[in-house]
Amino acid sequence: MVAKKRSTQRLAGRDVANTPRDKARHDAAVGNERSPLAQANDNPPGVGIDLVSVRRLEQVIARWGSRFLDRIFTPGEIAFCESRHSKIQSYAARLAAKEALSKALGMGLGPGMRWRDIETVARASGRPVLVCRGTAGSLVAGRTVLLSLSHTDDHAAAVVLIF
Repeated sequence: MVAKKRSTQRLAGRDVANTPRDKARHDAAVGNERSPLAQANDNPPGVGIDLVSVRRLEQVIARWGSRFLDRIFTPGEIAFCESRHSKIQSYAARLAAKEALSKALGMGLGPGMRWRDIETVARASGRPVLVCRGTAGSLVAGRTVLLSLSHTDDHAAAVVLIF
């Protein structure tokens, strides 16, 4: 098998491979700060998955109540989940969706990203979709975002694809 030769260029007196990851490493090494938006635009299509313990979330909600809910979920998400028979599973699935999106973007919920900027809404068909505002909206603008949610009595899961 013949090894594939990587193309390189001279940056700051060093040979650096022409990949977004290597560019980010180089920028960090020489002190060039890059915004989260610039970093996300370098990323190829992404996939994120998250699993939330329903029991653990139930304990958090019991302890913190509306203080927690209002910080993490939009009024629309709270209204939807409160109308469901399985409220905690619905909250857990929406929390998993927010985490999965942040993983698909390859950034996590860091500076500039807020929990409430990411909202899970149901279409008339029942299919869940993500509505992103603020920094999250900027990061997914012009891209297709697919969401799948599932839950059992014990766990809720979400998968997000971005391309």
